[in-house]
Amino acid sequence: MLRTASKTWPLKVLTKEQVQTYHKEGALVLKNILPSHVTKSLQAVAELVENLPYEKGTKWMKYTERQSDGVHRLCTCENWLEEAPSISEVANGLIRMIASDIYGCEALLHKEKMNFKLPGGGNFPSHIDHTAFMSFPSDYYVSALMPVDDNSASSGWLEVSKGWQRNRKHFPYNSDISIRTDIEAKMNWVPLNVQPGDIAMFDSWLPHRSDINNSSNKRRNIYLTYNRASENNTRPKYFELKRKIWPPPIEREPSRFYIEGYHMGANSPQE
Repeated sequence: MLRTASKTWPLKVLTKEQVQTYHKEGALVLKNILPSHVTKSLQAVAELVENLPYEKGTKWMKYTERQSDGVHRLCTCENWLEEAPSISEVANGLIRMIASDIYGCEALLHKEKMNFKLPGGGNFPSHIDHTAFMSFPSDYYVSALMPVDDNSASSGWLEVSKGWQRNRKHFPYNSDISIRTDIEAKMNWVPLNVQPGDIAMFDSWLPHRSDINNSSNKRRNIYLTYNRASENNTRPKYFELKRKIWPPPIEREPSRFYIEGYHMGANSPQE
């Protein structure tokens, strides 16, 4: 179903045309929209999050992946926003207002994470994020991609298939919960060409994927996801459930079996 801009919500950041484009295509790139002091802080924030202690009992949750050389390296960190005031400022300010404009009502932060696609870092198969939110009430979520580093084809930028989010239905899947190969082949994949200072908003039902980082540079992205305020503050519950179902590797019980990549209903990593 194609949604339109709300007639009752007073737009705070976006134009009516931008809201309509978002709901038609499922994604909207906003170039150089971050305040300059936030853009300048991105590298330091990424280093801070990367260096948060990897130990049991921390509020934040750090996840690793096994790369082609057999070494496990950091790939994702969640629940770290309170450690980064500059990101918290825009997450609960500018970007929350953008998400509210898209919803046509007040929005709240549902979750945050930072993906670390280090040189040689793995790909994310085609998928939709909504699969990972099935334990929560919203019929769709609005996410913001905030790049820390240059996103390029060689570093594994995010590709989306615009318009396929409109039906808000799950696709037939491969065994790894990626979108079934024959369906993926029919989609028109385009990159979200974003750089530090930009923000890309996208729908939780929008198909997306990314390739291996074949460059010699890090490709780190921040993702902020929002729900409607009328659905309450679900952020604490999300992280509580995430930690229970898919705890960081350092917190896992040797005697317990964990389904690889399981995230509240998804059997594949989410980006």
